[in-house]
Formats: sequence, structure tokens, C-alpha cells
Amino acid sequence: MRQILLRPKKLDESETIRRYQDHFSDLDLPVHVYIYMSFMAHHFDALVGKSFYMKRGTIRHKSGMVTLPLGKKLLAYEKEEHKNGMLPRGVITIDYVVRCPLEELTEDEWQSDGFTSQEDMFHQMTRMQGRRYTDLKIFDPPIEFYKFKRYEPNPTKMQILRLQKAILESGHRL
Repeated sequence: MRQILLRPKKLDESETIRRYQDHFSDLDLPVHVYIYMSFMAHHFDALVGKSFYMKRGTIRHKSGMVTLPLGKKLLAYEKEEHKNGMLPRGVITIDYVVRCPLEELTEDEWQSDGFTSQEDMFHQMTRMQGRRYTDLKIFDPPIEFYKFKRYEPNPTKMQILRLQKAILESGHRL
């Protein structure tokens, strides 16, 4: 069943997230909170339109969990750069997060993540060698899709500090 979980309005949506934690704990589903987004290096060209598509969203999946962003803006890192303590490459502004089986993503949503067709998405997400989510199936389990409002590359020091402050004030660690 398709459900819009969140249309974040604040940098810290902890109150809303706590309500979801209570709701999903009844279903034995913990909630994972993304305090930043990580991407493979080649996705950054797509985020700024220097690729064959414009990345305007992303599929996220953690087996046996529900994922939500901490708030409306998240720092964006290349996967390994964050682990090595480097600066973020940009800031993602989230429009909404929807939870549904992969097959229920809309055409706009799967195109926003760079897929050329629904079959292309099914192949890359569930059958392709070397895929990121090895336990993902077309119909089950549900995934979360994060629709982006915008991506701002090269954040200022002030933007980074503001988002890091929201992370720390929410009780999370950097």
C-alpha cells in the first residue's frame, strides 16, 4: 500500500519521527533516521544535470526497517568521502517521502531516480549483478522513495554548520 510518510517542513522532524517510531514499533519495524544522504560519485553529475538524466529523487531500503530523513534538508556526501571525514558535496531539500512496494512507484518517481522504464528499474533494483539491495523484490518488501525539491552543490560553511547543529540538537551524532 502506497503511503506518503512525510513532507518535511523543518530541519528537525524528530516529533513526527517519534510518532512514526511508536506506530511502526507496533508492527516490529524500527525506524532508521537518515541524518545525511550518501550517493555514488557518478550521481552528483545527475544531481546538477550533467548526465543523461536529472536526478530528482532516490530509492532507499533497509531490510526490516522504515527510513525517514531527519528533516527537510540533508547534507549530501559521496559514500566514501563521508567515512573519511570530508566535507559534503551539497544539500538536498526533500519534498516528500513515500513508502510502497517498488511496483507502486509512479513513472515520475522512477524517472526521477534515473530509470528509463519500470522494467529497467525492476532489473537494476532486483536482478542486476552487483546491485545495492540484494534482498529487494518487486512486490515486497516496501521501499521508501525520497522526492527532491532541489539540490544545492558546494554548501557554504554556514549551511553545513546549521544542518550539523540540527543533527546534534536532535540527539544524533555526526
